[in-house]
Amino acid sequence: DFRGVPVLAVTRYFPHLRLGFVAKLDRDEAFKGLLRIRNISLLALAVALVALELVFMTIQRSMLKPIQHLAEIATKISEGDLSRRVTEEPSRTDEIGELARDFNRMTQALVEANTGLEAKVRERTAELERSNSELAQFAYIASHDLREPLRMVTCYVQMLERRYKDQLDEDAHKFIGYAVDGSARMRGLIDDLLAF
Repeated sequence: DFRGVPVLAVTRYFPHLRLGFVAKLDRDEAFKGLLRIRNISLLALAVALVALELVFMTIQRSMLKPIQHLAEIATKISEGDLSRRVTEEPSRTDEIGELARDFNRMTQALVEANTGLEAKVRERTAELERSNSELAQFAYIASHDLREPLRMVTCYVQMLERRYKDQLDEDAHKFIGYAVDGSARMRGLIDDLLAF
């Protein structure tokens, strides 16, 4: 307009009156309401984003971190560290606290079961060592008791062969050979049984 101020204007010409009508409004005044609505909208959006961030942080602190903590403890336990326990969450009264308490009870049950199994393994190992010792002693005595008569039979058969070598026929020499060979095989079986 004539003042050098930007304006919004509407014109209308009335031909039968040969008149024109001009209506004008300063541009700043025209957009003042829209600017106020824009500023309020941006402020509301900023407040909503801050509120969403606070809600997310609350959810993360109250749910995600405890679950992540439980997962870390579970990983350590699965690697064999049965001394781990969930320490912060059991005081909670919600589902996460209940889960943490159940988790600690399960870990304690694993420790007790593991301790019981270790005790049983030690007990059975001691029984096996005692049994193996008795078996080794029995095998030594049995093999000695079995070898002695075998040595005596072999020795007397060989003495017969040496003394009466010229008086024995071919069949007698063959029978003596069978007896000596059978004694040697029997000694091998006793040695193998003792080794087993």
